[in-house]
Amino acid sequence: MLQSFEGLLDLYWDQKKFNSVEEIARKFLDAKGGKEVEEAKPFILEKLVQAKAKQGDTDEALKMAEGLVNLDKGGWYFLQLKGWVQREAGKLDDAIGTYTEVIEKLDASTTLKDEMKTRLKKNVKYLLSGLYVDNNEIDKSAEKLQELIKE
Repeated sequence: MLQSFEGLLDLYWDQKKFNSVEEIARKFLDAKGGKEVEEAKPFILEKLVQAKAKQGDTDEALKMAEGLVNLDKGGWYFLQLKGWVQREAGKLDDAIGTYTEVIEKLDASTTLKDEMKTRLKKNVKYLLSGLYVDNNEIDKSAEKLQELIKE
């Protein structure tokens, strides 16, 4: 069941049919299932939030992302989703602040192995470099890219 839903979500996402992504995600979230289904629900929620944002309902998507951040009690995963929505909404300064906070949360994480933490931080720094370019802060973008090269 999980593979079928994931396949449909990917298919509709690739076709840019974000209303269908939302519909399928909601059906999955309503579904009853075993442990595997329940463990997948946060990731399906992430797709739902992204689909809302892609449909132009960034205020609702941001509200949903903030709710997930609050449920995660200071974690980094849904915080990066919030940054993604902010970027999608054109709120570049907010997205930069959020992704900077993601790096801080990753640094403070005691549950991630160092190798994973380093890889995740590199991804976020790369995203930040793009946000800085979008925000016409080329020097800051170059700084982030130089950090990545040194690492």
